Amino acid sequence: MLLYQTRPSNSAHVLRDQLGVRRVRDELTPISRRRLARNRDGLILNWGNSQLPPWDVEGEKWINKPEAVAVAVSKFRSLAALAEHDIPAVEVTRDHAVVQGWHREGRASLLRRDGLSGGQGIIEGPLYDPNIRPDQFWSKVFPKTHEFRVHVVKDKAIDFVEKKARAGVEVNRLIRSYDNGWVFAHDNLSVTPEDKEELEDMAIEAVMALGLDFGAVDLLGILDKRTPRRLKKARVCEVNTAPGLENTKTIEAYVAAFREIVNG
Repeated sequence: MLLYQTRPSNSAHVLRDQLGVRRVRDELTPISRRRLARNRDGLILNWGNSQLPPWDVEGEKWINKPEAVAVAVSKFRSLAALAEHDIPAVEVTRDHAVVQGWHREGRASLLRRDGLSGGQGIIEGPLYDPNIRPDQFWSKVFPKTHEFRVHVVKDKAIDFVEKKARAGVEVNRLIRSYDNGWVFAHDNLSVTPEDKEELEDMAIEAVMALGLDFGAVDLLGILDKRTPRRLKKARVCEVNTAPGLENTKTIEAYVAAFREIVNG
């Protein structure tokens, strides 16, 4: 197996070292050409690239085909596609009349720039200007109480984490990114085992609906105030194809899952 990576990524470097595989980029050096020639099983692990490389040849077996990644990296296209597959997802539109309807219902919206991550390019509503750029869209704010991430490889959930506020840091509760004071945690999960399984199933369905082999699925949840807290509603808000691997447990889960693919 070879790792196809074109953008800087610490997570990709860690995976490469843990798996003991070589990396290839768009521009092939003589060394890279030899690596492709020696890649007998033809497996290419694609880390977040949405375009076929110029060297793509018939017979390569992609783990996350670039055309599927192209849909996933577009929040508008991916969330719309999930809705078409009847998978609960954050509502999105480019129709200002739809946004006005949301506001009449008392629901807030966000104007977003497509293709960005980490909370970048988000403008909070209400927004009355119907003229938006081609790379912008509106999303309907889902009144979440919690956020989760499920890492999926093939049809299995390999890791489950919850976003939690960093101690001693002022946080933004609407846009929960690392820069806004949030980190992923494995311990002291807020959901019951039954609700965790429901979120995992939703994540697996999302990855499969987008035609991906793996992805880190971000989910928004509304938990009630009972003890134990139960999940009332959940929505998929993103599927990441080059996720940050922030701890040993998550890295080990990916390494084991990818080795299982290689070993067949």
